[in-house]
Amino acid sequence: MIRKLDQRTGDGISVTLLWSAQTNRVFISVLEQRHGVAFEFEVAAADALDAFHHPYAYAEHDRTDGALWPPERWLSIGTCTTSRRLARS
Repeated sequence: MIRKLDQRTGDGISVTLLWSAQTNRVFISVLEQRHGVAFEFEVAAADALDAFHHPYAYAEHDRTDGALWPPERWLSIGTCTTSRRLARS
């Protein structure tokens, strides 16, 4: 079960803090309505609140090479829901 711990929206960007009760893992989901894209990443529990407030700073550390996911790897709005994405984790 995925639980929404917090959510904030501003300037066309929605950020959601999610926790998987099954795996005890924490995720940040970012939906950019203006650009029609979304991305998600796992974050350490100790960094969850900071990552929730600064998702772009943490998103670039989601990869071993330190680069931000390129737009072609972002999820298009409507093609994948957060719960479906997290269920595969």
